[in-house]
Amino acid sequence: MRKGNWFIWLLVVVTLLALMFSHWQRMERQALITAMDLAKQRIAERTSFYRQEWLLNGQPETLDIDGQRLTFTSNGWVIALNRNSELDCQLWFHQVYPDNKLLGLSVEKSLNTSVGQDYQCDYNYGDEALIKLKLINNNFSIYAGFKAE
Repeated sequence: MRKGNWFIWLLVVVTLLALMFSHWQRMERQALITAMDLAKQRIAERTSFYRQEWLLNGQPETLDIDGQRLTFTSNGWVIALNRNSELDCQLWFHQVYPDNKLLGLSVEKSLNTSVGQDYQCDYNYGDEALIKLKLINNNFSIYAGFKAE
């Protein structure tokens, strides 16, 4: 094989590798988006299940479900308060999303950003992914997305 042919083949291989890498990054981001959407759906389903059980059991302050003692707000949202009535973000997340993984990533950092009776916890997965649980004015919401958004 001549030197010119070798160089052309090398150029073709490098170009193909660059294209694969570019597509891989986009596919990886899309997979993370899908994983976050799935996590958000699972959290919503679990909190709705807990709320339904709370309603069916006469709206108690606490309820034992799946071997866990859960505490509820007056509107039936599960909340994890410690003995000082402060939000325990790690326990709260474990209660509503026991798997706690996104594509094999674990929560690297959780941050309690609550103010008074408005509860909020941020759960960071690496440098990009973020899940937020909010219970503000007795309205529960979930955010799952990227930190920069």
